[in-house]
Amino acid sequence: MLQRLDELAVEYGRYATDQISVRVDDLSIIGEIMQHLRDQPPSVLLGKATTVEDLLPQTDGVRWRWDGGRVVVRPSGTEPKLKAYLEVVEPSGSADRAAATLQRLRTEVSAALGI
Repeated sequence: MLQRLDELAVEYGRYATDQISVRVDDLSIIGEIMQHLRDQPPSVLLGKATTVEDLLPQTDGVRWRWDGGRVVVRPSGTEPKLKAYLEVVEPSGSADRAAATLQRLRTEVSAALGI
């Protein structure tokens, strides 16, 4: 089974995901961060130009995409948190490289969130 998963990673790329969760005491902070992300979204992530999509009115969220990954940022529906869902695709299929790329993305998104 593991060999087959490695074969699929070589063929389709290695997917790696993570999330960032920002807990707040004041719910207005979430609205301020979301407005900031809408007004000044990152134009580049991981050295690649991003496409920005506002998910309103369906949900209070934003999505950033680029060749090789995406990020969705939205308030939690159940807790006083803002969540960022991170995804990268490493074309080489290398798990170590995907993990390193995901860590770089985590750093860049944290900066965009102001944390």
